[in-house]
Amino acid sequence: MQVALHFQSDRAHTLRGPLEAAGVDVSDFEGQLLGGEHAVICGSPGLLSEHMGSRVPVILRLRGNMWAERGGGHVGSLRSWFKDQLLSSVCDGVLTPDARLDRMLRERTGVTNTAVVGLPVVEGDWPAVEHTDETLRCLTLTNLDYERKIAPLYRWTTRFEEFAAGTDHRWRICGDGEYSGEFAEHVRNMDSVSFEGFQPARDELAAANLMLHPSGMDITLPNAVLEGVASNLPVVTTEFGAFCETNGVVSIADRRLESTLEWFTDRGERAGHAAQVRREIADSHAPGRIGEQIKQFVESTV
Repeated sequence: MQVALHFQSDRAHTLRGPLEAAGVDVSDFEGQLLGGEHAVICGSPGLLSEHMGSRVPVILRLRGNMWAERGGGHVGSLRSWFKDQLLSSVCDGVLTPDARLDRMLRERTGVTNTAVVGLPVVEGDWPAVEHTDETLRCLTLTNLDYERKIAPLYRWTTRFEEFAAGTDHRWRICGDGEYSGEFAEHVRNMDSVSFEGFQPARDELAAANLMLHPSGMDITLPNAVLEGVASNLPVVTTEFGAFCETNGVVSIADRRLESTLEWFTDRGERAGHAAQVRREIADSHAPGRIGEQIKQFVESTV
């Protein structure tokens, strides 16, 4: 089987590796098909218009909520409507990252040929953190482009600052985006919480022993969470709907933040929880397994 990948960023490797591991011949789409491809997989809805009238099936790979427009309003609604129309008229199938988004897509677009396929993670690509002390070194890797996504971050940082008073517990928050300046001002006078802007993920993960991922808008297991799990870190999230559908994270209400942090000061609890989840995720999100799932979907669509 041969598949062409059409991506507008360096994200193509997230499909290339898994597909090649599953024995699929992969090429890059550069304006036209080379011949012999059985399907083309697009990495974003904005690329679909280039494949109208395609001679091979066109499949969209969603990595997140494509309707999450910055700012919203009338313009955002029009963009969302256009995406829905384009998707329903051009796509022969859609690969979604979780069941919640899959249901949303089916309801909004009428597309019925879908499959839920998570994001891949390679355990060996990430540090294997050892839990040797009881001082928390918390980490968040996020983007700050969406107000609804980061709203819980404001609440949790305030609570963490109170929890960590008089201790050596620390929380580093890394990322960038439209609301970076506003959030930096929010934590500027905090002693236990710092905003670091964009930082290399691997270095930050290696120095942490607990990942906090408060979010009001996400897929079930986004890249940041998978990277945390692969690095042998427990991951604590808000009770956002998607997070409640997986055992890969500890999903809690705001009022339980302090007790959960206290629980994870025990290095044995951190190590045991992290190791168990890491084994499960490393297996279910292994590139070869993800590639086989995508391959089977492409075969059924062709």
